[in-house]
Amino acid sequence: MDPKHDVVRGFEDYAHLGGSRYIANHACVFMAQGLAAIWKQPFGFVFSSGTVKDVLLKQLILIAITELEQIGLCVKAVICDQGSNNMAVTKSLGVSSATPYFMHNGTQYFVLYDPPHLIKSIRNNLHKSGLKFRTSEVSWKYVEAFYDHDCKSPLRMAPKLTDKHIKLPLFAALRVELAIQMMSQSVAAGISTMVALGALPSEAKDTALFVDRFDKLFNSINSYTLKSRKPFQHAPH
Repeated sequence: MDPKHDVVRGFEDYAHLGGSRYIANHACVFMAQGLAAIWKQPFGFVFSSGTVKDVLLKQLILIAITELEQIGLCVKAVICDQGSNNMAVTKSLGVSSATPYFMHNGTQYFVLYDPPHLIKSIRNNLHKSGLKFRTSEVSWKYVEAFYDHDCKSPLRMAPKLTDKHIKLPLFAALRVELAIQMMSQSVAAGISTMVALGALPSEAKDTALFVDRFDKLFNSINSYTLKSRKPFQHAPH
């Protein structure tokens, strides 16, 4: 009970948009983060029964943008993961690969998917069915073969790799850090080395190149400093 405001807490509460009699078991948190400065600040939340429905979530996002701009912040983009409700919201806003933004009150806002979760999705697709990279096939079997060879070596080329990275048991597929460690430069270099030594077929080079490209891509979109020992992990200018 909240006698001060004459309400019972613990049920769905969508702030400006009202609530319901359903007991809340989820919290949806909104956070702002700086582009030119290193800071981040949670600034709002709602309670829901299950995930927030896309119709409500769309309204909450637009309200959040308005609230931030009213205190002087300049919102440039909205970032989320690939949850089904988030995907439904971006679709309803008219966001696509051709137009990765939406308009609200005459202002353009870009929509970005959280890079670590994108890397996880790529890893999961590679593990499940393989991928086409340009005109070549990228296959999980070469990652497995490299891991088997590497485990037999006294000096491993990818010491962070474990059975969890390769076999992806229950819940392991949900862990972002396992995907990032697998899609790494050390794994790409290890596969290339195995090809050069004749331990893996030449076709495995395409898988090595694919993994290396995504390692560089993740470093570039995860950069936060002017200088880094990794060339793709700092500002290019």
